[in-house]
Amino acid sequence: MIRRLSTLALLALAGTAHAVDPDADGDSVADGVDNCPATSNSSQVDTDGDGWGDACVDPTATVDSSVILGLNTYVGARASIGSGCTLGDGTVVFRGASIGANADIGADNVIARSVTVGDDLVTLDSVTIGYAAVLGHDVTLNTFATVGNLVQVGDFTTLDTNAVLARSVVVADSASAGVGSLIAGIVGPETDIGADVRVEAGARVRKGTNLVTGARIEATARVGRGAQIASGGVVHGTVRAYGIVGESATVSVDSVVLRRGELCGGTVLPSFESVSSGGTYPVQGCAPPTSCQAILDAGLDSGNHLYSIDPDGLGGAAAYNAFCDMTTAGGGWTRCYEATSGSFSHSTWALPGNTCFGGSPASNGEMMWRGADTDSTFIQAHATNSSSYGNWCGSMDAISQQGLARNVGTTVNYWTGGVCYLGGNNDSGSNTFYSWNHSCGGSNTLSIGVTHGSGCDYEDYALGDLWVFYR
Repeated sequence: MIRRLSTLALLALAGTAHAVDPDADGDSVADGVDNCPATSNSSQVDTDGDGWGDACVDPTATVDSSVILGLNTYVGARASIGSGCTLGDGTVVFRGASIGANADIGADNVIARSVTVGDDLVTLDSVTIGYAAVLGHDVTLNTFATVGNLVQVGDFTTLDTNAVLARSVVVADSASAGVGSLIAGIVGPETDIGADVRVEAGARVRKGTNLVTGARIEATARVGRGAQIASGGVVHGTVRAYGIVGESATVSVDSVVLRRGELCGGTVLPSFESVSSGGTYPVQGCAPPTSCQAILDAGLDSGNHLYSIDPDGLGGAAAYNAFCDMTTAGGGWTRCYEATSGSFSHSTWALPGNTCFGGSPASNGEMMWRGADTDSTFIQAHATNSSSYGNWCGSMDAISQQGLARNVGTTVNYWTGGVCYLGGNNDSGSNTFYSWNHSCGGSNTLSIGVTHGSGCDYEDYALGDLWVFYR
């Protein structure tokens, strides 16, 4: 049986069209008739007569004729590889492994003996799959991911770079593990595991759990359905369904967070103590996050909506519900002003419990303007002084935009009559600028022009209700 030249071999031969009989592996057998075109085998021994040479496919293995083997790839005894698969350079499939159809396997991977893999496996380079592992359909393993011995991985699961599934782990369908995570316990379906998370052997994590970056689930732990373990949270005991463990909080051995209970960030729940159902520990309540950015950093965001925040912490002004934009430009934006069309006034840029300027300014000077229904069109700007709108405008040192045809190429700013012309004004040269609610356009219109008084001859964007955010 004549083999087609592998894609990898064809790439290696690019630019050598003059060669009459290409020989990618250098074994003096032309690729068009070579039974291992990517592995040197001048003897062309094919013990079982299946068209694959013994040098690249063991005589007892079953490899579909449509399979493409990369350079120096080897398929071991009694292994089986389905149709449409591609194995990259240097990959080794050991004895008894079974890989379904349409797998796309990168270079330098190791698939140990007795492994079973469903259809549509995708791996990047240097992945290791251990002895007797069972992987479902549509599994994705990124670079340097490791699946240990006797591991079971459900359908549609993804392991990110350097993630490790240790020996005998069970991961149900649609779970994902982030960069550098170690999973050695049992993880339920639809679980979201962030970077550098550890789930130790003996731990059990149920369906729909969210384990944020740096969380640790120890061997004695039980984590219920839909629970959230924030960044740096550690669980030795039990967290029941929809319980919350705050950032850097610890659930001790033999302690329990009951259903929808919350262990406040930075606290330790002692052994044999519990958080009541729907309650908190400490009982006086948790200090709400100080901003939408803090919620995002703790991994407790759940989309764009109202969240309780307390910018000055417990003991100061009361917490209030702020609208958080968790998706635009990286998320973490706290809305500090809103104006219905026609009601713009910089002197009233305030919402209960917070102000854009003065009272609780942006923690790092970042501001964003957009319409209530136009999150694809917005402007971001950064300044060093947020004590007032005028000071913020005058100290701006960066500006960017999205969804607008023209860029502002300067941060020379102009403040007059209560209007901040972001990016400059014509009195200081021919700088293009952005501005709101002045003679270039209607109320709450984002205008782009070359003068700050009249003749805005570039673009106008009617934003409708204007929203202003800080981060």
